[in-house]
Amino acid sequence: ARKAYDTAGMTANQYMDTVTSFSASLLQATAQHTTQVVEQDIDALQKGLDKEYDVAKSEYDKQYKEHKKYLDKEYETLKSSLDSQYDALRNSLDKQYDQRKKVLDKQYDYLSDSFDREIEALEKSLSQRERALVAEQEAEIDAYEKATDAKLALIDKEYRESLKNIDREKYEKLKAIDDQIKALNKQSDAEERASEAAEEATKKAEYEKAIRYAKTAEDKKLAQKKLDEYLEKARLKENEAVRKDQIESLKEQKDNIKEQADAQKEALKEQKDERVSSIKDERQEWLKATKEANKLEQEALKENNKEILSQYKRDKKDQLEALKESQSEELEALKISQNNQLNAVKESNDSRLMSIKESNSEELDELKQLNSEKLKELKDYIKEQKSVLESGGEGMAVAVEQTAESRKMAAEIADMAIQDMSDNANKMGTNMESIEAAYQGFAKQNYTMLDNLKLGYGGTKTEMERLLADASKLTGKKYNLN
Repeated sequence: ARKAYDTAGMTANQYMDTVTSFSASLLQATAQHTTQVVEQDIDALQKGLDKEYDVAKSEYDKQYKEHKKYLDKEYETLKSSLDSQYDALRNSLDKQYDQRKKVLDKQYDYLSDSFDREIEALEKSLSQRERALVAEQEAEIDAYEKATDAKLALIDKEYRESLKNIDREKYEKLKAIDDQIKALNKQSDAEERASEAAEEATKKAEYEKAIRYAKTAEDKKLAQKKLDEYLEKARLKENEAVRKDQIESLKEQKDNIKEQADAQKEALKEQKDERVSSIKDERQEWLKATKEANKLEQEALKENNKEILSQYKRDKKDQLEALKESQSEELEALKISQNNQLNAVKESNDSRLMSIKESNSEELDELKQLNSEKLKELKDYIKEQKSVLESGGEGMAVAVEQTAESRKMAAEIADMAIQDMSDNANKMGTNMESIEAAYQGFAKQNYTMLDNLKLGYGGTKTEMERLLADASKLTGKKYNLN
């Protein structure tokens, strides 16, 4: 039995079980050639069978424990490996999650910085619009002031031209009157000189006549002449008075012209001042209204720009919040997916471990059941052997030595048979149980299971005889059924 693994490839228990069973079959087959053994020998055999049962049970228990320890160790090794795989997967998924989060955070920061730059650019653009509006309004006011200044300059120019025209017209009118006065004075002077010349001539003539003539009719003519001269002088004086009146009238006309010119100048000045005042008032009103309108427009633009900027900021904030929410949902989905993956792996591992545990439990139960069945078979066999020994005790007492020799022979034959059976199983691939069943039959002169050995021989006595003849040719030894 100690060499059973080397010689037959089986455990000591299996060897003992097989040898005992096969030896018993041999002994039963050869029982007709033996006699009864003594009671002491029967008792020894019975104790040996009990001891054999105890050894087999101990071996089966040890085998069960060792196999259980092996399965438990295999289970723990697999569990440790699966736990390591699970931890590695979890670490990998955590790293993947962190990397994705960093990428999303970087995207968010980049978009946030981009929005800040856009908002800053928009603020500059809106400020430029406000400055452009102020510049445009100031340019409009400046243009208007220049236009009104041009109008005022034109009015002043027109005023000065009108003053020049009035002065020129006044001068021309006064000059014309002065020319008339001069002409009248000249005429008066001419007439006065003519009168004086005529008077001198007349006086000279009179003086000459007075010398030539005495007081005669001529005195009468002279008197008439003096009257005519008087009348002429009166006429001249009257003409001079008329001319003086005319001169006075002309002087009055000059004064009137001057007054009229001054009045025209005054009216023109008033008209100019009124126009200038109107333009200045209109300008002042326009500037006031325009500045108020410009102020309102600037405030409206600022308010509009403020609303645009505020709306733009809200839009960008909403976009950032939407992006943040989308990223959070993505990370949450990624985390859920990873958790599902981990849970799936864990469930798979747990299921696998549970399956292996159940399989191991079933295998141990089967081993335990098999060992129980083997022990039960061994117990039944021992019980049967004891019954056989007890029933055949009287005949066996006659031939104790023959019985011992038969048992020894049976054990040797059984040992040889077991080695042959092992060789057949290893070389032919035959099931060991089928081989044992065949050899059990051979011990009882039953050859129907010869074909179980897969040697090319049928299950008959004739085929067994043919097998022994062929074996004799190979080994040179003679074999027979006895």
